[in-house]
Order: sequence, then structure tokens, then C-alpha cells
Amino acid sequence: MTTTILLVFGSAFFTDIIGVHAIFGGFLAGLAIPHEGGLAIVLTEKLEDMVSIIFLPLYFTLSGPSTDLRLLNDGTTWGYTVLICVTAYIGKFVGGTLAAKLTGFTT
Repeated sequence: MTTTILLVFGSAFFTDIIGVHAIFGGFLAGLAIPHEGGLAIVLTEKLEDMVSIIFLPLYFTLSGPSTDLRLLNDGTTWGYTVLICVTAYIGKFVGGTLAAKLTGFTT
């Protein structure tokens, strides 16, 4: 457990040093952890509460101030933003509906 946390923090540190956001280091460490043998399940059970309670709010707290909404200063940019959000919504809705239909899910 300690080794895994050190791996995640070390990966975050080194990705931050090379100029990539530190969160990507954590993602890379997660990709490196083997999913066979139940290690991933045990780690998920032990770390899920800590991540949800501490790290997720911390991430949004730190990334929020760096958001520059002044970049959305014209109609074209707003149009692209709305288009991306609508496309994501439709894709999520259609994908969920198709998956439910294919697996025989009923309400």
C-alpha cells in the first residue's frame, strides 16, 4: 500500500517537473499497476474513500483558479463549447440506452 502511494506521488512529481500536470502522473501510475490477481481491487477498496474525500476536492480547488473564462470571449468559442457539451450529452445518452437495450435492462 505504501509503495503504491509512493509510486503515485512520484509519478505526479516527475510529470510536474517535465511540465505536464501532476494528475497525469497519477493516471500513468494507475496504468502501471497490474489488474490481474486482485491487487487493483484491494487498492481500490482501500484508497477510494481517501481519494473521494481528500484528493478530488483538492484537485478541483487547485484547478479552478487557473481556469480563464475570459477565453470564451466570442460567439464562435461559445458555439464550440455548447456543441461539445451537447455532443457529449447525446453520446452518453445514446450509449447508455443502447447498452441497456442490448443487455436486456428494464426499469
